[in-house]
Amino acid sequence: MKRLIRFLTLNRIRRKLILYFMVTTLLMAVACFFSYFNARMLASGMDAIFENNQYLSEISDNVANVQSTLESYLSTSHSESLKNYYRYSASLRETGENIRGMAYGTESGLLLHDIGNMIITYLDFSDNAVNAKRGRDIEGYIQHYTEASRVYDYINLYINRLMHNQFQENTKVYTLISGRLGYIFLINLLLILAIIVFNIIFILRMTFKTTQPIISLARAADDISKGNYDVEPVSVHSDDEIGIMADAFNRMAQSIKEQVAAIREKAELESRLKEQEMQNLLMKSHLKETELQALQSQINLHFIFNTLMPARSWPCSRKPTGPICSSNALQTCSATI
Repeated sequence: MKRLIRFLTLNRIRRKLILYFMVTTLLMAVACFFSYFNARMLASGMDAIFENNQYLSEISDNVANVQSTLESYLSTSHSESLKNYYRYSASLRETGENIRGMAYGTESGLLLHDIGNMIITYLDFSDNAVNAKRGRDIEGYIQHYTEASRVYDYINLYINRLMHNQFQENTKVYTLISGRLGYIFLINLLLILAIIVFNIIFILRMTFKTTQPIISLARAADDISKGNYDVEPVSVHSDDEIGIMADAFNRMAQSIKEQVAAIREKAELESRLKEQEMQNLLMKSHLKETELQALQSQINLHFIFNTLMPARSWPCSRKPTGPICSSNALQTCSATI
């Protein structure tokens, strides 16, 4: 039981599907039981009609058998006819006693009760006729046979009247059953249509609620795959597996967004550091060039100085003296440089 509760708690979509199929099955079962119950009622009504007709036919046949065996015995005095008479009369007397013991409140019931009384009276007259025949009382058995035949005619008359009344009642019952049958068919049709409409609405609603979040998740995943990490969080208003999956996807998308932002920030920092290093290298290069120029300037000045110092001790020509000699030496030094 605990496993079943845990299974239904953790698998909410499966629980919804199970509940849906259970509700659908229950509705179909209700419709089927309703149809079966009404069909059984109609069948019971029809069975009652046929049973009543069959019961009256059996009574009429039993009375006819007793009458025929009675006439056969009275006319032939055959022992076989007497045995058949006793057999049929015992069965008919039992039927008559059962009918007299029943309670009836309708016209047909009263007629049937009268038939039961007449059956007992008829059997009494017929038994007296047989006993008179066996006692060789000719006038007695003729008188009792006449009375039995008269009651026999009344029994058939009442049976025919009862059949006629039951035919009319059965016609009314059949008409009522036919009307109820149409009413039952209409209710079954409406119930089936209601179940079909309920299934369609429930399937569409459940399909939309199940597939719409999945479509939203697929679109968001497609945007992320294209490099758009600023997707809106997928909103799913359910606490089932799809809602759990949507929450996990939103957390994953946020984590990817944060990681991509950190990677971009790190790349920008590295780019700035490289630019700074390039500027430092350029500055170092300019500084070295400046130092080289300064050193070259010092070297040139030193060379000039070293060149000019010996020039002061050079011998001058005999013709010009003084500044002229020094000027010539300076020009020679410059040309040398």
